[in-house]
Amino acid sequence: MQTTAKTNRKSVSIRPLKTDHIECELVWEMIVRNISNALLVQSIIKGMKQPIAIAVAFVTFALFYQTTGLFVLSGAVACVTLLGGGLLNGYYGINRIFAGSPASKRKLYTYFNMRVERQFWVAECDDKIIGCAGIQEASPTNGLDESPGTVAELRWMVVEAEYRRFGAASALLGNAIEFCKTRGYKELTLVTSEVQNNAICFYLKYGFEEIGQYTLDNLFPLFRLKMHKFRLYLQQST
Repeated sequence: MQTTAKTNRKSVSIRPLKTDHIECELVWEMIVRNISNALLVQSIIKGMKQPIAIAVAFVTFALFYQTTGLFVLSGAVACVTLLGGGLLNGYYGINRIFAGSPASKRKLYTYFNMRVERQFWVAECDDKIIGCAGIQEASPTNGLDESPGTVAELRWMVVEAEYRRFGAASALLGNAIEFCKTRGYKELTLVTSEVQNNAICFYLKYGFEEIGQYTLDNLFPLFRLKMHKFRLYLQQST
């Protein structure tokens, strides 16, 4: 299924991901780049604020000042130490996000588009791929009145930064919702992190409600990352 939406004088088309290995690799690189950009700066700042990072920087300052007697140099070395720790913490955690994914690079099509309950799309504008999103079956959110096969999960939804005001995200989400309705899903869920404020605001705008939070304790060495889980009842969507 391919759809086209004209928004803000830009024509955005949505189509399924192709089997082409090159396209799969390009799309995966886009996913990694955009999620990394969204997480890296905030994870560095959050890491630098942690007591252990501040303590290491203070000890570094004290040792250099005691050795050299140069206040400014010692302060600069301590700042570099603090920033370096934040960078290492950020890159380590981000690498772990993608390392264990069953859908990566050339596996992207195989994982999503060879199963009827899953699907993966790309958004195109100006003759290039500028966004993507996937749907997979998820576990019931309450375990009481929901049977298997009724809850879907939105995965790997990203849009290139320069195209985020042209309706690509809305087109991708709308396409995903229609697929879920066709497949008989009653709910659409997703998870995003505490540092992705723009994503949180976007999903709230489109009617998602927050249904829970949890922390990832072993993702970033210096801190726990809070994750937010959202749900949309599809019969209430428009």
